[in-house]
Amino acid sequence: MTSNNSPKPSLKIDRPGIYEVELTVNDGVIDSEPDRVLITARKPVQMPWLNLLLTRVMKYLSLA
Repeated sequence: MTSNNSPKPSLKIDRPGIYEVELTVNDGVIDSEPDRVLITARKPVQMPWLNLLLTRVMKYLSLA
């Protein structure tokens, strides 16, 4: 996770799994009640045919 004190923190998930994230907001005086969410990360789907198709389309468009 990037800086947890940032106004726009981000989270990079690099492994499949189920992750629980908790967010608490502070206005400088008081903390909010925590809010929790579950994130399910899956292994990316490999589609080599799509890469081939996109390469051919881009090549065709550059010739047009």
